[in-house]
Amino acid sequence: MTIEQIDRQDPDFLKHVYHIRKEVFEKEYNFPEEDQMTQNKWDGLSSHYLLIDGGHPVGTISVVDWTGLTDILTMNGIDPCQSVAKITKLALLKESRNLKNLNKLLLPVYQEVSKYDFITANVARPSNQPQDRRMDHIKQNYQKIFGLHEIQGQNGSWILGRSLL
Repeated sequence: MTIEQIDRQDPDFLKHVYHIRKEVFEKEYNFPEEDQMTQNKWDGLSSHYLLIDGGHPVGTISVVDWTGLTDILTMNGIDPCQSVAKITKLALLKESRNLKNLNKLLLPVYQEVSKYDFITANVARPSNQPQDRRMDHIKQNYQKIFGLHEIQGQNGSWILGRSLL
């Protein structure tokens, strides 16, 4: 089992990230394509990590540097004077979803975000299924895994975060 940091400009590597996201977010959790859970504008600015098991990509997570994005940080209730990392798109294929794989995937993320003053994540229910409570469990997992607390939350969408200072 290996973990690789993906070159954000290399489509051959990103196709594996997008495949895993599509399987988890669109097929398993029924997010519509317009929710941009598979691909979005932040991918070109993100550090992507890919977990490979037996030669097959089975998990991914991304980290986006939000430092200096004053409008977004202020809108999300985060002090814009801090260095901020957003942890996003944690996805493990169902058949590979276990604690061992999760820990392996998270190790480089913990190392990367340790350089920041603040970490954040956003968890939301699918826009086409606002009553779907499965993402509530994902929110709780993000809180537990990264020690995050709720900054803002309404209508099935939550901004989570914590200071690392």
